[in-house]
Amino acid sequence: MMPRKKRITLMIVIAVVILLAISISIILLYLNTDLFKSNQTLFTKYFANNLENLASIENSNNKTQYEELLNTNPYAENLEMKINYTKNIGTTSENTANAINTLKIVEEGQVDKTNQYDEKTIKLLNGEEQKMQIEYIKDNNTYGIRFSDLFNQYVLAENNNLKDLLSKAGVSEEKIVNIPDSIDVNSNILEEIKLTNEEKKIIKEEYIALLVQDMTNSNFEKQKGQIISINEENIVVNTYIMKLTKEQLNNIYIRILEKIKEDEIFLNKIEKLQNKINIINTISNEKIDLKEKIISNIDTIIEKINKNNIGNDETKILVYESEGQTVRTTIQGVDYEINFDYLPIDGKQFSEIKIVDRGVETWKVNLNQNANKVSLEVNNNNEEIPIKLTYEKTKNEEEKTGTINSLIKYEKGTDKVEANIIWKTNLISNLEKPVNLNNENSVKLNDLDESQTQAILNRIKEGLNAKMNTLKQEINIAEIQEPLKVVGILKEENILEGNGVSETEKNRFNSGYEILQGENLNSESVLSVINTIQDNLINMEVASNEILKLEIGKSNGNTELVNTLKEFIEKQQNVNYNIKVEYDDVGLVKYIVLTMVELER
Repeated sequence: MMPRKKRITLMIVIAVVILLAISISIILLYLNTDLFKSNQTLFTKYFANNLENLASIENSNNKTQYEELLNTNPYAENLEMKINYTKNIGTTSENTANAINTLKIVEEGQVDKTNQYDEKTIKLLNGEEQKMQIEYIKDNNTYGIRFSDLFNQYVLAENNNLKDLLSKAGVSEEKIVNIPDSIDVNSNILEEIKLTNEEKKIIKEEYIALLVQDMTNSNFEKQKGQIISINEENIVVNTYIMKLTKEQLNNIYIRILEKIKEDEIFLNKIEKLQNKINIINTISNEKIDLKEKIISNIDTIIEKINKNNIGNDETKILVYESEGQTVRTTIQGVDYEINFDYLPIDGKQFSEIKIVDRGVETWKVNLNQNANKVSLEVNNNNEEIPIKLTYEKTKNEEEKTGTINSLIKYEKGTDKVEANIIWKTNLISNLEKPVNLNNENSVKLNDLDESQTQAILNRIKEGLNAKMNTLKQEINIAEIQEPLKVVGILKEENILEGNGVSETEKNRFNSGYEILQGENLNSESVLSVINTIQDNLINMEVASNEILKLEIGKSNGNTELVNTLKEFIEKQQNVNYNIKVEYDDVGLVKYIVLTMVELER
């Protein structure tokens, strides 16, 4: 028999081992399961999982093996884009007879990214008839374009010393001050502002801490075994709830907004965006300080919150968890609800954001995606006329070929605009007859002096203006503007007031009339111009026997005047017209001037 002392020692050792095993088991259960964790801890955990959900949505767009091959091997490409416009859908007057429906853009090219070569030919077709052709080329750091309908030579620019080049082109020093000497055309701004894993970790820790700061266990509760429906799937969930007073919720908003204003990660991304915007500013003549604008907007929001920070309204933030996965997050206010759903099943991902205001669904955005297909649908019922935007992209990839079919559909009331883009690629061993740029087929602007540069650019401008005038006679521009107005590319604007008009508003407004200018336009083209401006044509002045001045105004057009003018134009024989615009004192288009040009008999 074992001595008593040894038995006691053995029992103590066994007890310690058992206690240690239990302790380790409890620690492992705590770390790897939800046992023993408070409702506050679990709410924080599953709310933070939304960042992982967003990362999964983002990572689903990672390049495929075939797409990686396009970065390292030469390939031929072919692209075709068509736009179709249908109005009065679902009525007896449904109509697809719009000039834009007969247009098509086709592009053929070959690319070798390894050797920095890219060559494209872009054509505008009306039916099967070619109306315009543009050729683009990139060879190392030199970029060129050729309007082969007009000129035989490529116009080239080397991507360096850009300030000097723009100065020679007549751009003011004020506009080019923020332009770099060269532009990193290979940079992807979306990749540049993409959060790194380390940045995501920091944001997750710091912002979640702000969310639950000053909260106690009394703010949290748990509901077990509920059933919710996501994308027609019934799911059993546990729900973790944080209840907030109006003051607590507003304090969270303010803490987060103040944090954003000084967040180095956020400000660094803004700086990278600003660098891109500076380049756009030079083209658009609009100065945008993104950081200043965002901080100003944040300050305005904070000020509004502080003025409305009293009340007993309760807000709930609910996090729904199923098998360790956050599948829904909901913010419930007194008269609104915001839902974010995320459900990955069998290699597919479904995500949806829905906003309900006073019982009415105002916004819904859902995204379905798998390895070969992406489908995005946006419904905006917050407008007088509901809007629905649909985007679908389908990929079909084989060993050496790939096809991407993209469909963008915009529906507003009884109007529908669709754009279908088919992009085909084919891996090749070598480029077929790449263009060898030389003095005979190209002219490089960097090598010219100021007068030569401006002479070349003026010649291009004149040639393009003449080409556009020809296109306007052959294509019904007024009809094409209809679908562009439906989707908001062109604004249904009246004349702007003279005081307080920004340069951008002025340029945008004037461009709609400046494009109508031309020389030796026939009666049919002039009637098309009148159709375009008729809603704002308020007066007509006979300046001479040959000149009519059509006044553009803010009020609705004069129908009787429009009809009289059309009858006059239709009766004229052997007459063409020169059209130009005249401006008011603040630089807005005020008159469309028609000058009659008698044709030779």
